[in-house]
Amino acid sequence: MGSHAFLSMESYRKAVDGRISGTVDLVVDADTGTATVALGDVPTRVLLGVEGPDGGVVIYPVLTDTRSDGFDFELSAAPPATGYKLHYICDF
Repeated sequence: MGSHAFLSMESYRKAVDGRISGTVDLVVDADTGTATVALGDVPTRVLLGVEGPDGGVVIYPVLTDTRSDGFDFELSAAPPATGYKLHYICDF
C-alpha cells in the first residue's frame, strides 16, 4: 500500500433513524485513510462509495476497521487529483 490519509474534516453529515451519513474529501495520492467521525458507538454496518470528477478514474473503497470515533478504509487506487469524495453511511 502507498500513502495513508487521516480525514477529519466533514463536508456533509446527516443523522437519520439510527444512521449517520456523510462525505469527506479524499487526499491525492493516498490509497488508505482514516475517517474521524463522532459516531458515539461502533456501527454494525458501513456502506462506502467514491465519487470522482467527470472523466476521472473509477476507485472502489474497502472498509478495514470500525470504531466509535470513525473507520479505516483502503482504496483500489490513490486519487490522482483533487475532486474525489468518500461517501459513507453508518448503520447502528
